[in-house]
Amino acid sequence: MRLYWYWPFLREEDVALVEATVRPGDELTVQVLDRPGAPRASTDPARRIVRDLREVAPFPEGSLRWVASRAATYAERLRRRRALLATLPVDVAHVHFINYFTDWIDLPLLRRRAPLVVSVHDAVPHHPRLPAWALERALRRIYLSADQLVVHHSHVGGLLTARFGIHADRISVVPHWVSPPPAPAGAKFAATRADHRATVLFFGTFRRNKGVDVLLEATARLAHRGDLRVCFAGRGASEVEDRIRRASHRDPRVTAEIGWVPTARKHELYARASLVVLPYTDFASQSGVLHDAYSHGVPVVVTDVGALGQTVRADGTGWVVPPGDPAALAAAIEMASTAGDQYLHAAAASRRQAAARHPRVIGEQFRQVYAEVASRVLPADGA
Repeated sequence: MRLYWYWPFLREEDVALVEATVRPGDELTVQVLDRPGAPRASTDPARRIVRDLREVAPFPEGSLRWVASRAATYAERLRRRRALLATLPVDVAHVHFINYFTDWIDLPLLRRRAPLVVSVHDAVPHHPRLPAWALERALRRIYLSADQLVVHHSHVGGLLTARFGIHADRISVVPHWVSPPPAPAGAKFAATRADHRATVLFFGTFRRNKGVDVLLEATARLAHRGDLRVCFAGRGASEVEDRIRRASHRDPRVTAEIGWVPTARKHELYARASLVVLPYTDFASQSGVLHDAYSHGVPVVVTDVGALGQTVRADGTGWVVPPGDPAALAAAIEMASTAGDQYLHAAAASRRQAAARHPRVIGEQFRQVYAEVASRVLPADGA
């Protein structure tokens, strides 16, 4: 089978998923961003990596330069996707990340070339930048353009059905994969985790919906915990970055590593963390950060939004609190650091889920989706 993946944000550490998806005789071409942390370019036809997509420029959000840069970058990515596809024979195309500014136009055209699978990470965007009516129309057109939609949790699939009228038969639930950490990080975790349970990690993009203010307030409520350490690592909205910087200046227990975090440093941070906290205030998705915590066997505290609460309850990997509640979040952090056997059970459950969602398992599920789609769908221009 000849496969094409459009996956701008694929990480080097997730190449195992690429390798696990292809079977003997398959050819998979993956198009990714040309940026640090992306997989190295490869010409191997079985696992070809094309690293030619532009990164967005770091202009202040909302400025004229930011708007112009985003528009030019999105147009250039679309042009490069079309150019690459024009050179490829494709049996199934899989768009892993959608851009609702451009894909409402382009995905119906792409579907004319090959059966189309589309991953839906967020049923609705975290921070929509279109009027509500325009966003609704764009998303509906995108979702209806796919022959099959892939979600990482049934909660997201339910949102697609309830809000956009997508029939359940056109939605495949493929759990989020867990990429194993490098051996040194895993060994460091095993050596240090049992001795220290007061290092809280907040990792990833600093979006407004991620509850940074709630975590900072919860940290203030734990002023009696002089041993507590709260580490923020990542980048995002400028005002959120500023709040984190100010907090790190006020409170010596708070550290801020603001900017792009190299892969090796990311694994160090997870290896040192005793708890990963996801205090989202609003969410319509599944979380990659949650699965990075699983990768390192770290228990979690999450809010009951999106698929987070359902996943952690079902997996037994930590504690679930209401969104926007600093007191409940502080109590959960306190409990996690003193819970004894409950903490150890959550850590063991994280490791079990990491094994159950290894790239070998998830890659095979992706491949099954492609086989099913290819068997029942013909490109429109060949029908």
